[in-house]
Amino acid sequence: MSLRSDRITSAPGPGWIQPRIGFYLGKTEFIIQASIDSSGYMKVPSRGNIDVAKQIRNEFLNWKRIDELIYDEFKRFNKNVNKEDVAYKVKLLKDLYGCKLEDNSEAAELIINAEIDDELHDGDPIDLVEKIEKLSIPKVGNERRSNIGVVFSSKYCHFHESNRFAIYDQYAKRGLEDLLERKIKERTGEDYSYR
Repeated sequence: MSLRSDRITSAPGPGWIQPRIGFYLGKTEFIIQASIDSSGYMKVPSRGNIDVAKQIRNEFLNWKRIDELIYDEFKRFNKNVNKEDVAYKVKLLKDLYGCKLEDNSEAAELIINAEIDDELHDGDPIDLVEKIEKLSIPKVGNERRSNIGVVFSSKYCHFHESNRFAIYDQYAKRGLEDLLERKIKERTGEDYSYR
């Protein structure tokens, strides 16, 4: 979810400001407005704002269920030594989080060969995300090889050890840019710089 906020100059009356918060869920933009008087009291939100809030809540509940499913499966198949288990986890992330990997079994084999289990629990988080990110998947025909990428890598590590690894994707990038008040240089493709 991406957040932005701004103030509207056309307030309902003297001494009023009307903050507006906009955000995106997927490709849908939502705007929530609230009228606040100069003493800090907010007017009752409109029916439209309440409907949007309900929609947001329902959307988050859906994501919460998806996350719980992924956490459960990563806990159930917590080792990265069996090709079918790792390919299954890769497919979960690919299908439920939209990670763009072409070949689940090839990515699984690369992850197994990288021997990441000890590093997931005791290694340096940034080093491990970079290690997985740089694993190179061969393409078919004339296409070039591609790296697994930081987005998939951070999600894969996160669902193994959520307290040690943050998810880094377009939403995290936008949030960091807002927090830092500057653009973060993008890498090529779907990857995002995080250092």
